[in-house]
Amino acid sequence: MPTPSYITQCYIIPHIVNLVYVFVDASQKHIYT
Repeated sequence: MPTPSYITQCYIIPHIVNLVYVFVDASQKHIYT
């Protein structure tokens, strides 16, 4: 059975990665435009 910290990482890490991806994507579009 996974520990609470493991469950938290499974939800937080992908969320942070998604935010970074969106931020970088928006930055590239702004620079490209």
